[in-house]
Amino acid sequence: MADISISESNLAQIVESIITGVAIFAVADDRKLIPVYMNEGLYRMLSYSHKELDKMVTDIRRVVIPDDLPAFESGLDDVLSDNGAVDYEFRTVTGDGNLRWLHVRANLYGKLDGYPLVAGVILDCTERKRIEEELALQNERLNILSESVKEHFVDLNLRSDVLNIKLGSSVYSKDEIIIKNFVEKNDLNVIHPDDREILKSIIEAASKKNINDSFDFRSTYFEDDNDYHWYRATISSVRGVDGYVSRIVGRIVNIDETKKRELELQRRADKDALTGLYNKGTTQTLVAEAIAENAKNKTLAAMIMIDLDHFKDVNDTFGHAAGDKLLEDVGKVLNDSFKGRDIVGRMGGDEFMVFMTDIKSEDDATIISGRLNKMLTKQIVKSDGSITVTASIGIAICDASITDYDKLFARADSALYKTKESGRNGKTLYKE
Repeated sequence: MADISISESNLAQIVESIITGVAIFAVADDRKLIPVYMNEGLYRMLSYSHKELDKMVTDIRRVVIPDDLPAFESGLDDVLSDNGAVDYEFRTVTGDGNLRWLHVRANLYGKLDGYPLVAGVILDCTERKRIEEELALQNERLNILSESVKEHFVDLNLRSDVLNIKLGSSVYSKDEIIIKNFVEKNDLNVIHPDDREILKSIIEAASKKNINDSFDFRSTYFEDDNDYHWYRATISSVRGVDGYVSRIVGRIVNIDETKKRELELQRRADKDALTGLYNKGTTQTLVAEAIAENAKNKTLAAMIMIDLDHFKDVNDTFGHAAGDKLLEDVGKVLNDSFKGRDIVGRMGGDEFMVFMTDIKSEDDATIISGRLNKMLTKQIVKSDGSITVTASIGIAICDASITDYDKLFARADSALYKTKESGRNGKTLYKE
């Protein structure tokens, strides 16, 4: 590994430029927090000028929503007890009047003139908290729904292998459905293919030992539109007089609307808020799964790494608002260019990844990369100058022999580096 070192001045510049808040406070005898250092990212996050925020944090408790002061004080107590890093959250109002949730990770750093020093990293977690609140609300609505709607009651007799379903609210004119030889036939065609193995495994487990379980599945069985709807089943094993499980009983409730809303919220939580693309963690997970599927099916795929040229110049010259607008535009181009099972994600900063599934040849990847070079070239013109932003692209082909994400990523990253070495604004296909 190369001997790489960062000077103190460069390190200070990095800390100043990151979009996360970094701060150090001294704690006076009256528990008053005296600001020692706050980076530029904290000012931007809270939308205050230096003068405004410096004035407010002379009494930092003024910026904490009163209802959250107990959590704030409790977190400070934990930090001062010097038991390592402490995480806590509270709300504040930003300089532009918005209510934001802040997540603080802080620890006791040392002492300054006899005062304890608290060092911390501050993150804006508003979007996560909002999604958590919506999910909680959806779960509450689901509980209310379960109590109010008519349910389908199921009774599977394992001795006679007969499934009896007593219908509640249903399109069927009958009040009851009886299916003979249910386990023997193992016919689950009305269940969504992705849910069949889960359902079979739960039935098998419940037939062997006492189980009280709840699970969600999709089926076309109870509606007349032939579409898959989401249901929640709650089942229990019942033992016979001989001590062995003789029946599985339970209830089934339609949760289609609520489940789809919940899945949409989860999907949004996996997305980068600025571009609408998958975030880094989700992208890595989905691509790793796609690589395994590609190896299994012996198909061809491609990983495309994209890095914007001169993006830092845009931020430095025109400000972060212009940089954010550029990233939004890139996200739209990529979203519009790839559909279906292709995976598109923002890996951080100005770096993006595309995983093209089931391509016919490496030409498919190189041709689309050439188009991206043109589509992502953009001249930003302001009153104080202009900057032309281009894209450097690295391509790595994924065949059935590649099963490891890191190996494929290293190839695509190496190809990207070659493009930058060659003058940027181009594409490079990885070759052994």
